[in-house]
Amino acid sequence: EIDNLVSILGKISNRNALLIGEPGVGKSSIMLGIAQKINSGDVPDQLKDKRILQFDINGLIAYSSKNSNVETLIERSMKELENAGDVILFIDEIQELIPARAGESGHSLAGILLPHILTSKFPIVGTVNYSDYKKYFYSNESLRQSFTNVEIEEISADDALQILESKISTLESNFGIYITFPALISAVEFAQRYSKERKLPSSAVRLLESTCSWAQTSGVSVITGEHVAKVLSNQKGISIGTVNPQESTKLMKLEENMRNRIVGQDIAIKAIVEALRRAHTDI
Repeated sequence: EIDNLVSILGKISNRNALLIGEPGVGKSSIMLGIAQKINSGDVPDQLKDKRILQFDINGLIAYSSKNSNVETLIERSMKELENAGDVILFIDEIQELIPARAGESGHSLAGILLPHILTSKFPIVGTVNYSDYKKYFYSNESLRQSFTNVEIEEISADDALQILESKISTLESNFGIYITFPALISAVEFAQRYSKERKLPSSAVRLLESTCSWAQTSGVSVITGEHVAKVLSNQKGISIGTVNPQESTKLMKLEENMRNRIVGQDIAIKAIVEALRRAHTDI
């Protein structure tokens, strides 16, 4: 993905790129990767000595509520970026600048910024998830044609494990604990199974960091896979880990018990029970 983005930013025209992916797959990390390559000089001549600036949407909205000259401020900022000639502008959650989305959130910055995005004289990289792309970009032909799409897929469990390994020294130093390798494996496996709102690697990183924080406050010095399961169980409010005999009995009799309470929904009950059993047995 980084190599693909470098090739787009190095073009003479159509240099805008849109990183599309679900929350947590690492869209912003891709921009950090680009920044590292620029800093090390490992980029084509067109990108050497470029600066990546991030557009702070929330900061500008907050500022605009106190200052009536926000339009002048944006125009001046965009002009400054154009004159600089060495800038790549990064806009995280770029759907916030689409007029339709902006109308929903009650601010009017989109109408001011959009012309600069459509006719940009410097590369612009934005991030967006699939649902917002379909909702706000797909029906806007001119906006859609202004960007080259780079789809960011969820990484594999093995790659997520390597990312967690790279963070061990920082986490151990910060929290004063020791992290076992089984804890890393559990963080990846549990995040993949239970944290459906975010994707790897972010879901696994967040879970491991939460476990480290819990361990520090609980006086735990060595983090194991059981500790990771305990923290996630507390977060989700469900039993995670090995199924004990009591839970096993409940799962076996669950369909029968539900039928006694709910009439005329046999197919739905069966589907729910099978899903719960699969989740508990990791099938």
